[in-house]
Amino acid sequence: MDGRDADFLKTVSGLGCEVHSFDPSNSNTSDGRPGNSLASNHSNGGVVSKHKMWLEWRGPRKRKHKTRGNLGSVSKTLADIMTALGHDIVHFLYADLLSAEWRVFQNWIESGTLQSVHHLVATVHLQWAGFEVGGTDEQVLRYWFSILQSLQASGFKLIHSSAGEGHSVLKRRVTNAHSSYTLSWVNTRH
Repeated sequence: MDGRDADFLKTVSGLGCEVHSFDPSNSNTSDGRPGNSLASNHSNGGVVSKHKMWLEWRGPRKRKHKTRGNLGSVSKTLADIMTALGHDIVHFLYADLLSAEWRVFQNWIESGTLQSVHHLVATVHLQWAGFEVGGTDEQVLRYWFSILQSLQASGFKLIHSSAGEGHSVLKRRVTNAHSSYTLSWVNTRH
């Protein structure tokens, strides 16, 4: 996370919001100990609970049934995280998934998890196709566009966008485009 992200987390937690930060590069969880458990990190309004894990986009594999608070590994789907925290709704979700966002969005759309999110702010990365996204440049662009269309079809309306740094799209320099954009959507079905 950069300094602006940390300022945002501090501001919203100061307003009494329950805030969770998921970052596999964190060396400590919110209580200062290494680990990935969510069991003791829910219902902490006004505190930023830090978790050393990341969002998974793959569908569920043959896994033991999860119980609330029992998440032992470092990658979880949003649905698994919500279950562990005892949440049915996420009021605000900010994600910078470093090129995994396309598959994560696809998972949320296909699983129906997206309908539990009221406001989504995400950084999309365009420098390369992304994790497990392949094909020609045209196929990748069609895939990205289909994900954005699916977000819209799911009731999400784009309300703001801001350009990031760089001018590389699919490893090509494009002067009138940027390498990343931060997009803000609201779920119009809530």
